[in-house]
Amino acid sequence: MVLFKRKKVEFAPPPTIPDDFDLSTEVWYIPETREWFLDYDQYLSRMDYYNIKKFVCETSGNSNFTYFEALKVEQNEMGMMESRFPEPVKEPILRYVSFSTTHRIDGLVDEVYAKFKDDFFPGDQVVVKTESGDKAHGIVREKARFNAITLPDGTVKEGYCSYRVLLQSNEEVTINSLSQISRERNSFTKWYVKAFLKMSLTRSTRQGSPWVLKDSVAKKYRISLEYPEHLKQFEQPKESLRKLTLINKLKSNEHIFDNLKETPPTAHEQENGFSLQIWKQKWYDALKHCTVYFQDTPESDADPEIKQKILILFQYSGVKVLPTFDPKTVNFLVTSVPFSTKATYAPDNIFHYVLSNKIKVWHYEKCFRFFKSLNITYRKIMTAQAQTGDFSESPDILSPKPHNGFVDILPQPSNKSQIATPSDSRSSTPMNVFNGNKFRPPGLIDDLKLPFRSVSKSKPKIVKLPGVRDSSDILETWIFLNMYAKALVIDNFTFDDYFAALKWNDEETLCPLLMEIYCGMFKAFMDGRRRLLITLPKETVAEGDDDEKLNDEDDPVDADVEMKEERIKSPPSGDEQDGEQQEEEEEEEEINHNAYSFLKYKNRAWEDRLATRQFKEGNWLIVLIGIMSLVQYLPEYKTDIVRIFETLAPAEEASTAETIQHNFYQKLTAEDRAKTIAIVMSLLLNGTVIRNYMDKCLEDATSLRRDRLELIKEFKVLMEEGIAIQKNIIETLKPITTADIKTWNLEPEKTQELIEQKKKVSRLGFSYLPPEPTALEKAVCASNPEFMKLVKQRVEKVKEIDEMKQKRRNLEKSLNEIDSQRVCYIGRDRFYNRYWWFEKNGLPNLSSSGNRDEEDEEDADMSDGDSEYEEDTYLMGRLWIQGPGNEDRKVFLKFDDEQLEKWSSLMWPSKQETGEVEEESKPDVEEEPETKTEPEIKTEPEANVKPYSDEFMSAVKSYCGFTFENGEVKDSKGFVVVDQYGSTIERQFSAVERKILEEGEDVLLCCADWGYLELPEQIEELLKWLNIEGEREKQLRKKIVDIQDQVVSSLSSRAKTLGIGRKSEDELKFEKIIADADLSEDEDEDLEQNGDEESRKRKAEDDEIPMPKRTRRGGNQDLTRQMQREREAKLEKVSHAREMLHAMRTDRDRQNLLAWVNSRAVGEYGYSHYEGPKVAAKSIGRGRKKGRR
Repeated sequence: MVLFKRKKVEFAPPPTIPDDFDLSTEVWYIPETREWFLDYDQYLSRMDYYNIKKFVCETSGNSNFTYFEALKVEQNEMGMMESRFPEPVKEPILRYVSFSTTHRIDGLVDEVYAKFKDDFFPGDQVVVKTESGDKAHGIVREKARFNAITLPDGTVKEGYCSYRVLLQSNEEVTINSLSQISRERNSFTKWYVKAFLKMSLTRSTRQGSPWVLKDSVAKKYRISLEYPEHLKQFEQPKESLRKLTLINKLKSNEHIFDNLKETPPTAHEQENGFSLQIWKQKWYDALKHCTVYFQDTPESDADPEIKQKILILFQYSGVKVLPTFDPKTVNFLVTSVPFSTKATYAPDNIFHYVLSNKIKVWHYEKCFRFFKSLNITYRKIMTAQAQTGDFSESPDILSPKPHNGFVDILPQPSNKSQIATPSDSRSSTPMNVFNGNKFRPPGLIDDLKLPFRSVSKSKPKIVKLPGVRDSSDILETWIFLNMYAKALVIDNFTFDDYFAALKWNDEETLCPLLMEIYCGMFKAFMDGRRRLLITLPKETVAEGDDDEKLNDEDDPVDADVEMKEERIKSPPSGDEQDGEQQEEEEEEEEINHNAYSFLKYKNRAWEDRLATRQFKEGNWLIVLIGIMSLVQYLPEYKTDIVRIFETLAPAEEASTAETIQHNFYQKLTAEDRAKTIAIVMSLLLNGTVIRNYMDKCLEDATSLRRDRLELIKEFKVLMEEGIAIQKNIIETLKPITTADIKTWNLEPEKTQELIEQKKKVSRLGFSYLPPEPTALEKAVCASNPEFMKLVKQRVEKVKEIDEMKQKRRNLEKSLNEIDSQRVCYIGRDRFYNRYWWFEKNGLPNLSSSGNRDEEDEEDADMSDGDSEYEEDTYLMGRLWIQGPGNEDRKVFLKFDDEQLEKWSSLMWPSKQETGEVEEESKPDVEEEPETKTEPEIKTEPEANVKPYSDEFMSAVKSYCGFTFENGEVKDSKGFVVVDQYGSTIERQFSAVERKILEEGEDVLLCCADWGYLELPEQIEELLKWLNIEGEREKQLRKKIVDIQDQVVSSLSSRAKTLGIGRKSEDELKFEKIIADADLSEDEDEDLEQNGDEESRKRKAEDDEIPMPKRTRRGGNQDLTRQMQREREAKLEKVSHAREMLHAMRTDRDRQNLLAWVNSRAVGEYGYSHYEGPKVAAKSIGRGRKKGRR
């Protein structure tokens, strides 16, 4: 079933056919929903609704679809489930889950999977392990269950099932052990079980209601739908019960206001089960059957405007307004005349009938308060009325049936938001004034529709990786390697170390991290017996898709969270060419590399080198070439692999191991190195090693969730016991008065302290459990032994509660670390940039901040002494921002591929040949980003300094027609569109123009553009920049606030470790030496150019150099030589300072990489992946005596 925002889609009812309907009249039909319309505008409105990307596929749980996309996905998932899920097990599962009261669907899936995983039924296709160890396919023909029996010696033989299986060879075997029989892989999985249950079960919204089979499913398998006796109360829907209750009240002459409070339930009443929402819903139902009369008296001083507002409130709620007073039908009497229940009124007085007929007499202020408690206000009514465009005339009080020109907020048979919705944008949220049981304000406005008044200067500066155009592969591979580090037997490493390793160019010294990454992945590719641990993709696209679906069925991941789908990949050339032209191109294609000669280098296949784990002396590169050659035929890899082969093994160079090593370190860029890792990663994702690890994580997560539920139950019990003890303590302290404390003859300060504590205890209530006895409690304990026992019990209970909280935190931490199926996608800003936090799920939780529950905030000072990691550690230390996705860019930003290509050619006309190569020519060290970000954050821009680079300003001028002059932005006609203060004129800016103006030179225009924030204070700047009036940025800000502590902690740890944003004392010292020396050099150059003797004398006097009494010529020569020596000394000092400064900023990454050790592999194997086991030295010669040399 397709859902709209997790709710059932209500289809539009068929239109009423008029009597004079002509059969030749044109109608508009929607085949997918079988809806038809006589009015074309209604048809368009309905299609706009179906094209909103808010629909959900119920079977898979994926969202962000249009109705038609969700329906297609639903049909595909259903077809795949029907074809692969075992048919014989369906009926037993349905009988097991029918009327199950398991609350969560995931818990029900776990129950079914555990019970039926090793239970087989006649007709099941199974795999049988024969006595010889071979596996054979067969079908279960018979099943016999044997109960447990007690043997004569007293031992109990457990019950078991015996299966008679017909093999494909027509041989029948009997299986009595579950270790010999199993279903085919990927036929009975948790994902299929969940999909099957979702398609077969339904449940009422009432709390505690059971799972019930759908009518069609029950009829197909002949399963009764009669409720058991203990569940009979759930047989009738909740809404029907509520309506029947109200109708029965009216029929039995019971008054409509009986058992209905005028005021909402208090906090104490809500704790006892009287829900505020239930109270509101009762009033919503009651108001539909009520009437109201407004009393007008000469002495009434009510404001007509206030009276009109109250009238609108009643009509908005469905209350009927009566023009005359009828005591038998009026329910509400609105008047400004005071009414008293103790007074006696004459029969001709309107108040005479109030008590007998239970009429509610309300004044105007009480009406406002009542409707406000129901979330119905005049402002919300007017806002909803304005948005719907319904400006009907004001209702007339004297009319017996006033027309209601407002939006109905009360429940209707169908969801109005699904019948008529805005059609301006697929991203807009349909206006739903009354959703479910709550009155909701109108939906938020699209961010780009908000007024653009100024270019904000508070937006934080985005930093990009130096020398990298597309960071997708680098980020994706880093996430994969850290998420599956345990499966690959590699220690976790920071992104800074990884990026530095990708740029390593020292041929003489090996980079341990780079070697362990490659060799660890190679080991997961093939085992020691030359058996592939992965499934190579097939060349046919359809088969490849089928295999991918087969391998991913246990891992359904939301489409909007997958990073892989968001990368821009170069489209293969010649998509529309026919097969003959492609064959001719393949025949004419030339091979410009010698990579294939390494597949059997020195008469030894690369598979043998991999199987024997020989990676030294360049063998790891030979293995890499061999693996990439296996998938070179795939179109998505071919272009990249050919380019990498041409770089590693050019045709004009010798085919030696030394050659490919030299080219790898000196010519292969960091992006291409990440591409090689990404290719191997894509093969390992569906391999045995990764799949087994994911299965283990799923099983562990299930076990941890069960443990967490048990802990929550135990925690609630402990809290209840602790609160009971605290209640007894407070009850004991209540009789103690201030006068009693003063009679204890204590010091005045001590007495005042106890009095304050007594007041504090009464304010805090029972739920607060102090960890230690207070001074007041200690004073009472001295004279009351029973009270002392209570205090000791509470202290012990608090310790148990703290231990339970710590266990729960550890469980939550473990759950986050093994959640290796998804990364944390935060949201999108106004320009559809996507925000990612890569340290939330699937990675070790290195910092405890941001992971505490709200109930644990008072325990924030509790230290995790047994933590595996230090507190000041990080893995990523950045908040990443990705450019808009392809669909967002094309649909919402109106920026197609041609415009993107034009912008790229304007922005980077020659950097592809020069700039990037220069950056990558020295890849051993990453440039420190703080040297660029600090001046932009802490200094004011000068008027004469160019705000942007020449390339950016030229690109903006060519594309947008904007020019930057003296801090202002002008259009092509010379008019100022943005002044020097950032204010914009009233002009219609396109989305791309606004994006370029606000983001500046670091604009992100496609999903291949990445940037990041690296300073902790930038997170606060980002939160200030986000506009909560927009629908996307409000959600984005909310999610960032949720993880703000964790993000700031990680960014602070990285900034502290790398010195970002601040410089060490040594750096400041060396920079001061360089700055001072530069000034002296300028003065010396001026001195040499000017031969004037007077200037030399002035220089000598300024430097206070003693001049010997010599001839004029000799004195000048001595002065020049002395100044030359001083200058050479300064230059040497400056050179040394620059070398030290460069070493401090660059050698840090190199030293970190050289000190990195794969302790996980050493601990498990005793050696690293690259080094391998040490070979024992063999003795040479025979008959040597031990003492001889």
